[in-house]
Amino acid sequence: MLIDGGPRESSSFVVSYLKQQGIQKLDYMLISHFDEDHLAGAIGALYNFPVGTLITPDYETDSSIYDSYKEAVEEKGYEPVNPSLKDTFSLGSGSFRIISPVSYGHEDENQDSVGIILEKGSDCFFIGGDIGLEGEKEILEAGVDIQADVMLMNHHGSHVSREFFQAVNPSWAVISCGEGNSYGHPRQDTVELIQEFQVPLFRTDRQGAITAVSQGQGITFDQEPCNDYTPGDRTQEKEDTLEETRTAFSNSTREDCDYILNIHTKKIHRPDCSSVKSMDEDNMAFYKGDEDSLLSQGYTLCGKCMKQ
Repeated sequence: MLIDGGPRESSSFVVSYLKQQGIQKLDYMLISHFDEDHLAGAIGALYNFPVGTLITPDYETDSSIYDSYKEAVEEKGYEPVNPSLKDTFSLGSGSFRIISPVSYGHEDENQDSVGIILEKGSDCFFIGGDIGLEGEKEILEAGVDIQADVMLMNHHGSHVSREFFQAVNPSWAVISCGEGNSYGHPRQDTVELIQEFQVPLFRTDRQGAITAVSQGQGITFDQEPCNDYTPGDRTQEKEDTLEETRTAFSNSTREDCDYILNIHTKKIHRPDCSSVKSMDEDNMAFYKGDEDSLLSQGYTLCGKCMKQ
């Protein structure tokens, strides 16, 4: 089973790594969501290995990498499966069950990530894609059992709530993020939370590929945890880009604006939209005026508070 494939530059590595492991076919490929850094590296695997079941979230997006993915799926004749909450799939002598999304249609597509609990015997792994605080809250409210021995931290070590982390209650935490990434992953509050609960930590930016093995009665790793609880640093270049975008579209204040923009997802919201409450303030811009000029620059209307 392959879950996500990393960014475009990882595609050849993913294919060669799978071949080195003697993989000739994939019973499952699970693409948690369609962001480039999860989808692009999986496309090469689609072309190189027969896939028994392709599992994806139930939405489409407008991007060149998504178009490339659709071409691969059509060429290979696959019919993707869009799972529902609590669906269970067998995998060898183990299984995995769907724990997210509780429902589709989030303004932030990260919250539509397909997340799973992978189980073999008494061993459990939590893998949640890029879900954030909104998705976490919905999972907790739905009463889904998410306890796991190993937790792949959501969204490369970005936001995680204390309540959600305690519900998983992992014995080990793993952060998958690029070395020196421009987003500042992992976040300081996230690594501080992991350290507070004294959970051993593995990090791909410090340790490279990390292998965990389960025989159903205990998990072993190919190396010791690094226990490096140092947060990442958002680069000045990324800060400058966000500031330039925010400045270009902010012509008002929060109190006087007609719309609040999410400069990350390029969505237009009314100030009282429920999605605004969970929006990262770093991604907000406050706009006064007609939305037509925003639409002409690639922004789209929020499906919750506005209609096309």
